[in-house]
Amino acid sequence: MGKASDANDIGEIARIRSNGRDNVIRAIVPKIIDKADTVCRSGSQHDNPLHKGGDTDMHPAAVKCHEADIRSLTDHETTVVYFQPKVHLQTGEIAGFEALLRLLRDDGSVASPLERFEALEELPRPLRTIIHHDVMVRVLPDAYLVQRAMDLPVAVNIHPDLLGHEPSMRWLLQQEAGGMILELTETGRITDFSVANEATRKLRRRGYKISIDDFGKGYSTASVLAHLACVDEVKIDANFLRSPRAPKMLPGMCHVVHEAGAVVTIEGVESPDDHDLCRAARANYAQGYWYGVPAPADVVTHMESLRIGAA
Repeated sequence: MGKASDANDIGEIARIRSNGRDNVIRAIVPKIIDKADTVCRSGSQHDNPLHKGGDTDMHPAAVKCHEADIRSLTDHETTVVYFQPKVHLQTGEIAGFEALLRLLRDDGSVASPLERFEALEELPRPLRTIIHHDVMVRVLPDAYLVQRAMDLPVAVNIHPDLLGHEPSMRWLLQQEAGGMILELTETGRITDFSVANEATRKLRRRGYKISIDDFGKGYSTASVLAHLACVDEVKIDANFLRSPRAPKMLPGMCHVVHEAGAVVTIEGVESPDDHDLCRAARANYAQGYWYGVPAPADVVTHMESLRIGAA
């Protein structure tokens, strides 16, 4: 599709977005499905809305499957924000929390939406950016409440696409940023580092800290650490902690991150042995089920001490 058509689609989404999140879902998703069905019947891809902005082709049936996923991620009645503690490895004290969106099941239990976020990458960029924006707006207010109650940093995951999304940047820069960490997720690729660097500089001036999430997984690569100008923290993916080479690899990874001027958090700590590996690697912080499972705000705000004997 041409640039004019792309601009029209983006403009239409923006107009509907201004009328509310639910209108985006009701209006945009069926139109994508209808267009994709037409393409499927005609055999032509020239008018396929899924061929915009570098997005890959996707069968109409797959788009229909995504509609339920999108609804579940943006519906306040089917989501809840949980918080998992991050621990200072030298003192054993709680150093902050990560805000994690969870899906509410019919039986009252919760589930991770990770697979659904990964599936969003197959959608057209204008639509998925709006969904990621709405998720951010859903999570941040809860994160602010915990940050203020505990007077500790709270991290929120954001998709790298939002760094180049003017409404998202404008919204972030209007919020109180003290004590907030923005974790750039591994599911999205930074396509323009000049835009990303300008955005992260603005966010840092506002008071946010910038973190690279799940380092070593997906698009969270050494290239991001090398080229992103503002990086305050790197969170090393749990897969490295699980590796038999962890005792040799983790110290080197921590050294590289420290040389880049950032602190290190290692994710996925599930045992005393994992904890000891993180300390031996000279990581600054660690996070995982051994310290605390994700829990609602009213639970974590009553935490006083983990008493893990880290000192």
